[in-house]
Amino acid sequence: MFMRISNKYTIPLVVACTSICALILIIIFCHRIDRHDFEIDGIYYKRISEAQHSVKVTYKGAFPTSYEHEYQKEVVIPRVVSYRGIDYIVTEIDQYAFQDCSGITNITIPESIWYIGLGAFDGCTNLSEVHINDLASWCSIALENVSDCAGSTPFQYADKLCLNGETLTDIVIPQEVTKINPFVFQDCDSLKTIVLHDGVTAIGKGAFYGCHNLSSIEMSENLSYIGRDAFTETAWYENLPDGVVYVGKLLYEYKGEIPQNSHIVVKEGIETICESAFDCRRELTSLTLPTSLVTIHNYAFNDCRDLANIYSKAINPPCINRYYNEYEHNHEIVLYVPIGSKDDYEKASFMHYDSIVEIDFYK
Repeated sequence: MFMRISNKYTIPLVVACTSICALILIIIFCHRIDRHDFEIDGIYYKRISEAQHSVKVTYKGAFPTSYEHEYQKEVVIPRVVSYRGIDYIVTEIDQYAFQDCSGITNITIPESIWYIGLGAFDGCTNLSEVHINDLASWCSIALENVSDCAGSTPFQYADKLCLNGETLTDIVIPQEVTKINPFVFQDCDSLKTIVLHDGVTAIGKGAFYGCHNLSSIEMSENLSYIGRDAFTETAWYENLPDGVVYVGKLLYEYKGEIPQNSHIVVKEGIETICESAFDCRRELTSLTLPTSLVTIHNYAFNDCRDLANIYSKAINPPCINRYYNEYEHNHEIVLYVPIGSKDDYEKASFMHYDSIVEIDFYK
């Protein structure tokens, strides 16, 4: 038995079916489109800009897992590739470009590459060496900063960094480098010593995290910023005594367990308290900040729930990039400031505290 559809519904139904079929065809067609625009010598590239003639290294198929082993053994990424008479400069490594290519044993990354996407080397379990030809460029490379750079750094698996074919164990940072970017040496176990010249002013988050054999660091005297976990799990850090860690004019962080009901006096001459320096130190109950203090970075006292008294000896309120406490305090915090400076602290909304008391610190 068949049901007859009225003519008044026939045309709309046909149109609807046609639209759905077209949508399905579009989806199928899109899924068949490969990620890359062209392939040269076994490396797949996607155009970034025709005007600037730039490309990025990517994977072969429509998805990172389309071909799990398109890259094998030694992969040498060139600085420039030629395609159909046009020279393209290779500037990026795409997200998941080498994902699950467990056959890669070493990779050469040219100085032209400034960016490595999220998960680019995730699953490259047999990658042992990373080769570069310019240390300054590597110090400035940008690694995708999502989920603490998961799978973006090749040193997740590789333990050797090689410069012009030689394994790097002792590094002298080039003079043109002023900042060590986040995560760039993370988990690089070949590093043993590092010399930072005085032109280096910033070390990014996790820059040397997990460099277990890094035992000697000659610091720059002009450092104004050190990111969170920059030296965590290095031999240099592990050999430091517990307590407040100072680096030049910076308070880097508190190492080890902090005693109950602690009062910490930050020494004079310190200009910066680094990111997450006292993160989750609930044993901290009072704190004295020096006259020299200029900047307090993000989350410096995050979740210090028992912090009750802060004594800020600086006449001018230190700059706070962001208030660091994401949790409710259990009681009112009292901020003590120099005589005559209360109005300035109130205008600056310093630490967002309403209870501000002027005292004579030298009486």
